[in-house]
Amino acid sequence: MSNPEGDPARSAAALRLIADLLEHGLHGSAASQTQARALFAQPQTSGDEQAASHQALMGMAVPPIAGLFLDPDGQAGREAAERVLAAVPGLGDSEHLWQQLRALAGMRLAGATKVFERLRADMILAWVPSWSHAAGREGYPEYAELAEVALSVCGKADTEPLWRPNALPLPTEADSLLTVCRLLTSHASTGVFVGRNTVRRIGRAVGVPCGFAGRVHMLQNLLLGASQYGALDGVADALLVEADYHAACWTRRPGPWEELWTARREVFRSVVNRLRDLDYSS
Repeated sequence: MSNPEGDPARSAAALRLIADLLEHGLHGSAASQTQARALFAQPQTSGDEQAASHQALMGMAVPPIAGLFLDPDGQAGREAAERVLAAVPGLGDSEHLWQQLRALAGMRLAGATKVFERLRADMILAWVPSWSHAAGREGYPEYAELAEVALSVCGKADTEPLWRPNALPLPTEADSLLTVCRLLTSHASTGVFVGRNTVRRIGRAVGVPCGFAGRVHMLQNLLLGASQYGALDGVADALLVEADYHAACWTRRPGPWEELWTARREVFRSVVNRLRDLDYSS
């Protein structure tokens, strides 16, 4: 697909198509599927399989919500989002990836250059790369590729991000394991997305069960079992591999957002290394 970034009508149409595919999945209308083939090579799977894959990704694996990736307090990226939303009358509460892409398409088509730049900077380029990295790592490369196409259509922004990572306290013996797991699974705080498939993969590698639950409780189960069976170092090493993966992904995208996520990944590494000294076996 040729890059339509320089043509407002073509770029807006491309962004709307990608938004439709992300919202409804690759199992949508025949027309959308035909257009999608121009964006990337679709997997050779049935419509039912594609529908199940879409639901698993968006519903459980990597929900397409900006707040998962921006706000360290779990408040849905409010500070950055409110500044952008205040400049875009009628935009509404655009927390989902496809909502933001549609809004971006509208701004592009309307010629609202300043608003387009801010929306692109703080609600697309800041977190969509991380969503793409996470989707690929969790086992959904076709949707990761869709996000990459959206980024290529959006182009680059020269504006600086409005948000900065906050310093977070490291866990101590006084903190519950649940508190530690909530921090480790807060991508906004750590720059590393630890999803359910990631926890399962680590559990299989170290031979410790993690059960079936949300990613916070699955990680809690994994760490409890690892502490009891002397496998904490193995889990810690595997979690650091996840940090290395996300670091390598961001290396392809030098700039202010890469620097911000690097700072957050250092929090993740520090917390993981502290796990080696904590005892949750009792």
